[in-house]
Amino acid sequence: MLILAFHFLLYLLFVCVAGESGDGHSDYALKESHPLPGEWFCVERAASHHELELHIGLRQSRFDKLEQALHESGKYLSVEEVQEHVRPSKNAVTQVQNWLQEHGITKEQLVWGAARDWISVRLPVDVVEGLLRAEYFLFQHESSGVTALRALNWSLPRHLHGHIDTIQPTTSFLEVFMAGDALRSRASLSKRDEDPLSKPTDLIQLGVEVSDSSKLSPRLGSQASTLTVEQVCNASAVTPLCLSVLYGFKNYRLQAPEKNSMAVINFAPEFSNQSDTTLYLSNFRPDILSPNITCTFTDFSIKGGTNPQTPATPEQIMSGIGREGNLDVQLLQGIACPTPLRIYTVGDTVFPPFIPDAANPINNNAPLLTLLNDLLSQPSPPHVLSISYADHEQTVPEAYARRICSAFAQLGARGTTVVFGSGDQGLGRPGTCISNTRPKIPTFIAKFPESCPFGVSVGATAGVAPERVAHNPANGFVSGAGFSRYFARPWFQAAVVPAYFQRVNSTFPSGGGTSRDPDLFNAAGRAYPDVAAQGTRVSTVWNGRTYLVDGTSASAPTFAGIVVLVNDALLARGRPPMGFLNPWLYSVGGPGGAFRDIREGVSTGCQEKGTGADGGGEGDERSGSVVAEEGKIGFPAAEGWDVASGWGTPWFPRFLELALEAPAIKFDNGDSEGLIGQDVPSKVKPWYYLDGGSA
Repeated sequence: MLILAFHFLLYLLFVCVAGESGDGHSDYALKESHPLPGEWFCVERAASHHELELHIGLRQSRFDKLEQALHESGKYLSVEEVQEHVRPSKNAVTQVQNWLQEHGITKEQLVWGAARDWISVRLPVDVVEGLLRAEYFLFQHESSGVTALRALNWSLPRHLHGHIDTIQPTTSFLEVFMAGDALRSRASLSKRDEDPLSKPTDLIQLGVEVSDSSKLSPRLGSQASTLTVEQVCNASAVTPLCLSVLYGFKNYRLQAPEKNSMAVINFAPEFSNQSDTTLYLSNFRPDILSPNITCTFTDFSIKGGTNPQTPATPEQIMSGIGREGNLDVQLLQGIACPTPLRIYTVGDTVFPPFIPDAANPINNNAPLLTLLNDLLSQPSPPHVLSISYADHEQTVPEAYARRICSAFAQLGARGTTVVFGSGDQGLGRPGTCISNTRPKIPTFIAKFPESCPFGVSVGATAGVAPERVAHNPANGFVSGAGFSRYFARPWFQAAVVPAYFQRVNSTFPSGGGTSRDPDLFNAAGRAYPDVAAQGTRVSTVWNGRTYLVDGTSASAPTFAGIVVLVNDALLARGRPPMGFLNPWLYSVGGPGGAFRDIREGVSTGCQEKGTGADGGGEGDERSGSVVAEEGKIGFPAAEGWDVASGWGTPWFPRFLELALEAPAIKFDNGDSEGLIGQDVPSKVKPWYYLDGGSA
């Protein structure tokens, strides 16, 4: 048996070694190479007849001008204006079309994005391999079984390197990893007796059922307007009433909901159930249910996605499908109903996972790109968008991550506030904290798209007197935090990050090196989260039953709901919504600002339990963990802005007051040129590139 296993490993090694991209083609040069993420392995060469939906991202010509528009408060762009900023040059379009035609790909096969900065085309694997001088393999995720056709490197003719930013699916494992979360969680349900800190879990699936939801808190409509946090919040559960008193919005009454909009995202087969949501509101927000108020949602289908309202099937119940979708919707409506709510469901581009066979030969996994291209084509995208899905940043090629981040910037320029959860595994789950680019080197695991500076990243808190950085040892939940290795520290964080390290430097654990060990994290990168909100024992209804769940999947829609309320007040006064929020957030943080400081707790992770006593230690090459005493590695909360909780949790009365006072001025980085300057040449990299210099 051992001999057979050895020969099988040799077979995989031989089959799955990709040739040097571009060999034998002097006009071609390597465009991109990306290492295989640690939890994936190669199965076999891809069959030549299988089809791929190839997405070609052309270089955007005037993105620097769009960035300038992002930092002009109250001035948002139309869909046509945004498209004009990101439209590639005519020369780029011509050169790419000629290249495709040389390979027998006709104009009729091409599907252009609205701004002509993306081309989609369905092609057999063998044609794609010839086009990109690449070799495609079937890869599989070891714990979920999800499969994907990918190449580890690819090339382009040299004259196209400046015209094409990225082509996918090639080296990115982001798309299927997101769909795999549900699969991994289902596999983990049978392993609850194992250490939760070392196993992949989905905190929504591990929710605790509540037999009598009426005992969780007083009803919102039955209480006086002077309720205290002590009266309505307790250790057993977080309800809408608790949130409304804790964050100060209980007595706010919507003024212009018909002018406002909010949205959540589902990736199939996830869904949001209206019956469960109605039951949730009747349990926890009966004051807003009346014949004159409708707390429903509108479904938007992307790539055939559906949001079924039929009773859950036994398979869906067993798998917990619908819990995530319900949580997002219920928290938003519990805060901001009857503000119109949109549910965007992205269809079969994500799930079921791609398993090639004769009946399903197309590998089409690109959920974020599919979602964003659809949203950007709409004349009126939602004012607030809450997203509770993410992946490890290092599983995504940098060029592709930048194009996805660019799309979030475009939404911001249209007036949309994008909100992300900061992740549920702290600095990383033990066993996964290994660098993709430097094998056997431990590293903290940054999350994407949280690391994109064009969205608000929301961490989780627990408790109320005081609130602290969320950590539940029972299920392994730790509020996520960290630093990007792709996106540089944005100017609005220029003061707070160095100040944080000065405050905590004397006690900041080394984790195997200096307090800012570049192997563990990139202190010069974009730091997240920006803010925080409750994320433990949050109430939700699924399949007619009440559960208590943990996760930043609760924190993100909670903060998003508060932004919806602020937008309501702005729109009622004839002012635009908040849109891209980050520069303003960093201008109103600190003493007297819009947030209440979190000073207790730590965002930890990546270390084995009790394996050392000094808080230092070395990397464990076998486990992908940082060896140290449990809880001794991480980013602690501290006075002011900190890496564990950002500015802290929102206090709505002051948040609203500052938003209404804010004049329509440009946010500036301290000089007269704004964020990147008024006349920056197109070849100069924007601020979020790590190394500066030319693009």
